[in-house]
Amino acid sequence: MDLVELTGSIIGGPGKTVEIDETLLCKRKYNRGRINSSNCQWLVGGACRETKEIFLKREANRKDYNVAAGTRIITDCWGGYNQLANVGFLHDTVNHSTHFVNPEDSNVHTQMVENFWRWLKDYLKKKGTNRAVNLNFYLAEYVFRRTYKNAFAALLVGIALD
Repeated sequence: MDLVELTGSIIGGPGKTVEIDETLLCKRKYNRGRINSSNCQWLVGGACRETKEIFLKREANRKDYNVAAGTRIITDCWGGYNQLANVGFLHDTVNHSTHFVNPEDSNVHTQMVENFWRWLKDYLKKKGTNRAVNLNFYLAEYVFRRTYKNAFAALLVGIALD
């Protein structure tokens, strides 16, 4: 996962809002039948509303979310996010079992990061796999391409800096 961590830097900061969510990538064995839990992988990701920067983590139980202190974080009501307010973040939640947008504050939603998952899953389908063998490379490539819209120019700059 080092490649993704290199391309997914610290996002957010005071005055910024980051949406964080988790998703489960699963693949059916031989594209048939029930989903086998051994072919599933949890991802945690986030997107900054103001800068459009993203981060992606393969381990759902990680405590470091690549988000700067003082950031306003919006999540769903998953229990893993309960301690965010205690570690220096402004934390708002939306309960997806009742609403997709918090009725008390229409700015409290996770639609940007949900859209991120949709595009990531489409991207992985085009790659033809989401198996653990190549998943790190595909995730790193996706984050890189989302971060640097002109990937070739960014690659040349990266080579020149080395």
